[in-house]
Amino acid sequence: MEETSAELLNRPVYGMSQAARLLGLRTDGLRRWIDGYERRGKAYAPVIRERSTGVDTVTWGEFV
Repeated sequence: MEETSAELLNRPVYGMSQAARLLGLRTDGLRRWIDGYERRGKAYAPVIRERSTGVDTVTWGEFV
């Protein structure tokens, strides 16, 4: 059974720390970009994901 392009983009491929290492970034910085964060009671939306999921894996589409 072949996967569609959308299924391939949504396939989890790396943990957050492994993706950060491959990209030459700090893990906490990558996590903020991918999943957003909260600081001093203010929420900052994710840049990569549509909404925060709390999932610690990075999909192929998010990585590229």
